[in-house]
Amino acid sequence: MQISGDLTLWLKSEGGTGQLKLETGEMVRALVKDVTSEQVVLLIKGQSVEAKAEADLVPGQRIQLKVQDNIDGRIVFQLLEGEGDSATGSSFGRISAEGFLARLGLALSENNILLAQALLEAGIDGISKEDIQLLARLLGANANKNDALALVQLFQKNLPLKNNHISSLASFLQHFNANATDGLGGKEAATVGLTDMLSFLDKGSELGDQLVINTKDGAKIGQKLSELVTKLGLEHEAVLQKSDLNSLTSLTKTMPSVKEALLSLLQGQELPVIPNPEVLEAARFLLQSITGLQIMNLGTAEEMQFYLMGWLNSGELNERENPFFLSFFQNKSGGQGPGDPAYQIMVKTGTPRLGSILSELRFFRNRVTIETTVDNSYTQKFFNQYQDKLIAMMEDLPWTVHILPCRLAEKPEIQQNWIHEYIKPSTAQNIDFLL
Repeated sequence: MQISGDLTLWLKSEGGTGQLKLETGEMVRALVKDVTSEQVVLLIKGQSVEAKAEADLVPGQRIQLKVQDNIDGRIVFQLLEGEGDSATGSSFGRISAEGFLARLGLALSENNILLAQALLEAGIDGISKEDIQLLARLLGANANKNDALALVQLFQKNLPLKNNHISSLASFLQHFNANATDGLGGKEAATVGLTDMLSFLDKGSELGDQLVINTKDGAKIGQKLSELVTKLGLEHEAVLQKSDLNSLTSLTKTMPSVKEALLSLLQGQELPVIPNPEVLEAARFLLQSITGLQIMNLGTAEEMQFYLMGWLNSGELNERENPFFLSFFQNKSGGQGPGDPAYQIMVKTGTPRLGSILSELRFFRNRVTIETTVDNSYTQKFFNQYQDKLIAMMEDLPWTVHILPCRLAEKPEIQQNWIHEYIKPSTAQNIDFLL
């Protein structure tokens, strides 16, 4: 696809335009990281820049640019050529999925379209017709987008394509994409929160105290984060396999993990009060979600990645705890700059008042760069207004902190892009620095 036009760019990362070392007439390659109605975010030479562009671009697309002007921090590029819809960027519409299927000579069935969208969003385009037909059969009837995304993730990780794996991973994806006002278990259990469900479990109150991180209790946050793997039960099966009868007996006398407690509840443990159907549905959903998180972490140690989730409480009266999701990435090569960091952390959370929030922390040498994206203008103004206070709160950190202006994302971007940022963030490793 040949496209052309002018882009006016403002440098988004720290420093000035000199860091990019762009000369008039220079040709550069860029990766389209995000697109909203207001702006496009590009990764150029390892740094993020914001642009207002007349051309239609899609996330994940690689483009070729020529520097037309670079005066007083205002950079004008000419967009020479786009390589067409990329694997990740071309999926955000039914037409792209249909084109993908037509290329392989496959019918436009609902399952095929769901799979095509999920495959393209995951960056998988070199797949055979026979593999898609197999995946479509495994997807079954009444499948939804989360089912398709879960199946594709299993396929990509070369894990067994079992129904219980698909349903568990789909529950985790549903949990991740839920609105801040939702409870556990989807629509039928929307009124059930974590504390509501734990109240039916033995030692549930103590378990909740260890699981939920109160944002006003800073001294304990680090310790609670370090204990989440054990408290959630992410190593539950491994512990059982290594335990003999004596150690298993002693294990049951200690504080159970969430997974242990949920298994006891759903396997008919005698309780003082019988839970209502909504609580049981929420318990099944959370158990599957934790299992899905375990599946997410299979085979990621060599890639230096790790995924975690927990709950936050702001300390406000009568406020329900809100789930958060963390992903950690370490660059094997040590990174080359702020856009290609040595370490990267993604944090996704939300509250009924502030909406959905995605924060990205990039660590390179003695600097940490923080970028936050939100889904409404109120929260965007809130973050930008208190930026200086946020920096002051982190002045004791062993890094120089740089906070970028808060970005405003649209709903489709949140639904389609954020899970992929959580699973695999975009970095400058995918960019050719110069032609």
